[in-house]
Amino acid sequence: MKLETFYRLDSTIIIGIFIIFLVLMMVAASKMKNGKFGGIIMIGPLPIIFGLDAKLTQMLIILTTILAIAMGFIYLLIVKTS
Repeated sequence: MKLETFYRLDSTIIIGIFIIFLVLMMVAASKMKNGKFGGIIMIGPLPIIFGLDAKLTQMLIILTTILAIAMGFIYLLIVKTS
């Protein structure tokens, strides 16, 4: 593996960790206000979505779709540049 490819993958991992952190913060904030709870577990491109509130679950589905599309674009950029 080339060193440049490693740095690109490293930045992708950092972005992924940041997104996970933001989602956890949103879930914690929503739980504190009104007792709603939900979450996303991404295993590669396959999401596992769970939630106790219909609106929160719909929001998580939309967020997961955006995240999966972003992961696809990042993958395509990495493949095209290597």
